[in-house]
Amino acid sequence: AAGTDFAINTVNPYTVIKNGCQWIQENGKSSGNIFNVIMGGDVAEAFLGITLVQNRADIRNFSMDTIGLPQKNAEGGVYLGQVSAGPYIVRLWSYNGSYVNASGVRTYYINQKDMVILPSETNYDLAYAMVRQLIKDGQVPQAGEYLWSEYMDERETSHEMHVKSAPLPIPVAVDTIYTLRVLN
Repeated sequence: AAGTDFAINTVNPYTVIKNGCQWIQENGKSSGNIFNVIMGGDVAEAFLGITLVQNRADIRNFSMDTIGLPQKNAEGGVYLGQVSAGPYIVRLWSYNGSYVNASGVRTYYINQKDMVILPSETNYDLAYAMVRQLIKDGQVPQAGEYLWSEYMDERETSHEMHVKSAPLPIPVAVDTIYTLRVLN
């Protein structure tokens, strides 16, 4: 909608984020005031290019925002900094993770035009999927949170231990996840 499109210079992104945080508190009954905003790559670029964001971040002697260089050596999400949106403290993240399907089409896990807001304390059940295993004669696949294995090589005098896990968080309180398209 025009009232939430970050490409329109008159849209206040802090109000858009505040409204999302407020929605989570009212509908998801989340009691905290610290939230994480995960932005698709295009959204993060648009947010940082908004004149209001740039001017507000340049205020001297009182800081409402601390946006800095992207987090060094981050895997997956990239931490951009922290801002205030109304009464809320908001940690900003950018996420460009994607996969390529068998047809060669790239799909982003978070749409590049979307933004996801989550409370800092989430409510998930953690399930565990099977991990790759080498099944020898007479063995059965192992299931559980972790798969432990070890390898001993007497010639190389080495003893290696490995652990594998494939956790999958399943949202319990779905009203604490707020997704919004902010670029049309």
